[in-house]
Amino acid sequence: MRKSFLFNSIDVICLQETHDNDDKSDHLTISGFDIISYTPHAKHGHATYVHNDISDAASVSSSLCCDVIRVSGYYMANVYKPPTEHWNNTNLSPVLPHPAVLVGDFNSYRPD
Repeated sequence: MRKSFLFNSIDVICLQETHDNDDKSDHLTISGFDIISYTPHAKHGHATYVHNDISDAASVSSSLCCDVIRVSGYYMANVYKPPTEHWNNTNLSPVLPHPAVLVGDFNSYRPD
């Protein structure tokens, strides 16, 4: 049984805009969670966490705009596209096998 009331039903946390330029994951700790993947950047960055009682979580891939993890047969993509970047073939989110979850901050331009 998870002891923290706030995090009692959360298994995965996906953060965007972590604003941490150091390549040290100890700057990005959350009690009760293991960091599975992170991309450091002074103005951007993203990090993905899994509750520490989940043993079958693994990092699958990482890029400037997207980190993919696998948890209990589910693929999860944590996306952060900086507003100054344009979507192109090098930073598009990957096509993930079913079942999959795609979350994040897409900073999509909308003229209206």
